[in-house]
Amino acid sequence: MTQPIQIRTFRAKSLSEALARIRRELGPDAVILETKPAARSLLGLGNNRISVTATSNSPSANPRVVAQQAEETLQSPTHPSPDSDPSRLTSHHDLSAQSASDITASSGSDQANPEDLFEAPQLPLRFVRSSGRKRTRDDSHPFTGPYLEFAAELAQTDLDRDLIHAWMLEANEILGDEVTDSWVIRALIAQWIRGSLTVSASVREWTRGRERIACIGPSGHGKTNCVAKLAGLVSQSLGWVPGILSCNASGNTSSSRLAEYCSMMNWPFGQIESPDAIPSTLQQMDSCDILLIDAHCGTIGDAETQQKTSELLTNLATTQTHLVMSATSSTISFRRALEWYESYAPTDLLMTKLDEACGLSAIYLSLTQANLPLGFISTGHRIPSDFLQLDSSKLVQCILGI
Repeated sequence: MTQPIQIRTFRAKSLSEALARIRRELGPDAVILETKPAARSLLGLGNNRISVTATSNSPSANPRVVAQQAEETLQSPTHPSPDSDPSRLTSHHDLSAQSASDITASSGSDQANPEDLFEAPQLPLRFVRSSGRKRTRDDSHPFTGPYLEFAAELAQTDLDRDLIHAWMLEANEILGDEVTDSWVIRALIAQWIRGSLTVSASVREWTRGRERIACIGPSGHGKTNCVAKLAGLVSQSLGWVPGILSCNASGNTSSSRLAEYCSMMNWPFGQIESPDAIPSTLQQMDSCDILLIDAHCGTIGDAETQQKTSELLTNLATTQTHLVMSATSSTISFRRALEWYESYAPTDLLMTKLDEACGLSAIYLSLTQANLPLGFISTGHRIPSDFLQLDSSKLVQCILGI
């Protein structure tokens, strides 16, 4: 009869201590399923800093078998079902083949990827989501070696200095002083970033003939240019014919330039000034595969324009509303805009002028508070080559500047 696979969770002060316990209690053939920071009490008490879930390595200890048996064993909130994230099992690690230093320090292609050892959503977001300065800074902590090296590298970005310091403290608590390569610290922080921010669904998941996407935001942040870039993107990557609408009663120069661009590209263009004009305008757009809307929202505080634009977007039955913000925005202006445009119920965040801001590092803390997935970034004026859809890797690059 086949022996059931044991699945246990070990909590310890360091990864090496946890691995030593796993070898002692489960044997040298144990397999790591998951490694993450240990949950702390509400008062921050407790010395355990890392939690490692491992299994005994029986002849049938392959990912599928482990997943089946683990489904019944790991049902607490700290142990979600492996079926919800198969990647946790496809990169399991055999303790007989690697030591703690091998796992934490090696970056070779044949070794474990440190990013596979950490689960992002539970780390120091308790202070990241509120303020980069909520946690008291401990300047007496002597960062050395790879911690000092990576902290110095992050200091070259616009990241909040107290946030960098807090990251190093958390990483040191989790990884200890055994780390010999800053790449391991980089991988851990990259997972934290992925856990604090999300990215929008790919354009390839959009439904042809259904999508009505509005772009809203303050004047001067590149909203109209983003509508043109988005039209170029869906035209080139999906082969769709975009139709563009301008919800702008003032008929300013931005709408005129957009109309000229659509004429040059042979794309349908329409302008709506009142709800009464919507049915006839939509009828002209009937042959389009996607409808992109440049919504003129006026200035922050202009309640009359806000009410009128909101009414137009409601009658247009938009499927997505992208809030367009410049990456050069100050923290105060960014948060003020988030509060003002909340009434439009934005679904995604679109960041512009990354070429001027050198990434998203300066407003990272503000982005974590926006609670909106990041969809696209604009890095210049070229259409659509300077318009990119974010994935998790690009997101980390935009934050860390790497």
